[in-house]
Amino acid sequence: RRNGLDARLLADTTDVGALTDRYPVVIANIQAEVLIARARDIAERASPGGLLVLSGVLADRQGDVRAAYPAFSLEGCAGAGEWVALVLRAPSVSA
Repeated sequence: RRNGLDARLLADTTDVGALTDRYPVVIANIQAEVLIARARDIAERASPGGLLVLSGVLADRQGDVRAAYPAFSLEGCAGAGEWVALVLRAPSVSA
């Protein structure tokens, strides 16, 4: 609410496995172990061509997290101290 995005952003604690919709941007800020274990559920929430932002990753686990999303292309990576965030793009649906 403080940044004025509350009308454009939905954030809640629903288990990702219970979701069925796809979204143009999916953000998951949790530890690497969860990002890896739940990779299929998280990946399935991204719309074709959509962005997946995976943060809360210790730099030394970046490769493990990246490997859990092999169909996604790496768009970027940002770091702050020992933490990194990966920005991945979901594959587009071929016509």
